[in-house]
Amino acid sequence: MTAENGGDLGAVEPGFFGDEFDNTVAGLGIGEVSEPIETDFGVQILKVTSRNEADVPSLNEMSADIEAALKQNEVDSLFLEQTRQLADISFEASDLVQPAEQLGLNIMTSEPFGRNGADSGIATDARVSVAAFSDDVLNLGANSELIEITPEQAVVLRVKEHKKPELIPLADVKDAITETLKDAGAVEQLAASSKQLIAKLQSGSSLKVLADEQKLEVVESLKTNRNKADAPVQLLQKAFKMPHPGKNVSYDTAILPNGDYAIVALSAIYPGEASANPEQLKGLGQFIATSNGRVMFDEYLASLKERGKVNILLNNE
Repeated sequence: MTAENGGDLGAVEPGFFGDEFDNTVAGLGIGEVSEPIETDFGVQILKVTSRNEADVPSLNEMSADIEAALKQNEVDSLFLEQTRQLADISFEASDLVQPAEQLGLNIMTSEPFGRNGADSGIATDARVSVAAFSDDVLNLGANSELIEITPEQAVVLRVKEHKKPELIPLADVKDAITETLKDAGAVEQLAASSKQLIAKLQSGSSLKVLADEQKLEVVESLKTNRNKADAPVQLLQKAFKMPHPGKNVSYDTAILPNGDYAIVALSAIYPGEASANPEQLKGLGQFIATSNGRVMFDEYLASLKERGKVNILLNNE
């Protein structure tokens, strides 16, 4: 099954082909060839072409990590038990005082937040605002279900105060409304101007002449690829979605991050050029060889199951 690769199995980990295979490989040096051996996959002759020795740290080197892992496991177990108790007690309690006293926890008050959460604090987690504004918590005065914010932090919510929405006096928002309307009007004007310019370009007007008349900047980029670093992403995305120009230049608009409108003129499309350095090609070749070996082994195993009688033992404990 590995004939296509000259019998090369690629990188093989211990345990993959059985003990007989592993023991034989362990006794061979680089370049040495074994006597024929019999494994579950037939008679094989093995040759070791390279070996990657596992870098196993000593117990002393690992002691700090082992100690930290054991402590973390203990903390995780304690946290899991505490959260289970918090969820049970909070469900039955009429406030947060009882679970806080029983478990030695602190009751904390957040800054006010709305249904859309907040930009900082605990309400940045969407589950917090959803729970706070649920019917049971907001209207019935119940404690929320336990919410695990992070693997080390869990909370139960209760509404302390609910501020009803209030109408803001017009005088307080007049300036903001005016600016919003001005911005909206400017955007509409930019969009309309862009359409007019594109129509003129499509009818044969000179790009340079129109740019001079409108005091606009023209930036030309030849053979631009998708990852051009000094070009706005919005321009690149638009350019690579536009139809092929053919005999005529294609035009479209793109909105830049600052809100400006840009007219994209696509004059030609060039096929991409694939390139890779020798190290990348070597790594890709090794990956493909290993993948092919795995696929061929799976196919071989499947063919054995189809041709032979296979007994599968289930251990029901």
